[in-house]
Amino acid sequence: GFENKKIVSLMTYQAGKRWRLIHQGADIDLCNLRTEIALKGHNIGLLDIYGKGWPNGISVGQSRGKFWRSRKIEILKKYSFNLCFENTNWPYYCTEKIWDSIQGGCLPIYYGDGNKIYEDFPENSFLDYFKFRNPDLLFDYIQDIREAEFEERMLLCVDALRNALNRKQEEQPYQKVLDRTLLRIRTILGWQA
Repeated sequence: GFENKKIVSLMTYQAGKRWRLIHQGADIDLCNLRTEIALKGHNIGLLDIYGKGWPNGISVGQSRGKFWRSRKIEILKKYSFNLCFENTNWPYYCTEKIWDSIQGGCLPIYYGDGNKIYEDFPENSFLDYFKFRNPDLLFDYIQDIREAEFEERMLLCVDALRNALNRKQEEQPYQKVLDRTLLRIRTILGWQA
């Protein structure tokens, strides 16, 4: 059966600090919300936190270090779900968080409203926290999710990752042509490369 429904979050805790990032009257910061969800999940035993700055007894360990990316993937492989919001909710702002989650075998829990992520991911792939609106509804959903739905969502996420990697590879030849063209222009103009 599908029994490992444990969630992980890899994040730094800023003691006593509340972030606010206001754009056109809206708070676009997601750090506070991610911290609130992580603490709630930790307190009810559903979520493990890795990262620095957390009060004693909360963080399981560090997620960063000399080989932080491989360490991150190693941690993710132990879990089924990853709370991996971006720090900021902004159109087309997407860092490694959601991609690393998929590479580590975790179904991402992401904040998908207003950031254009659905241009890369189909509906019903990652768990979109925006659709839950509070941690309890999210955690209840995860506890009730069936293995077939988890697998279907993961396959959609893996397809999105594969498509993104294919697009990146398609862009590579153009980048090489651009680099050669720039080098040629610099040579013609006598600029140092």
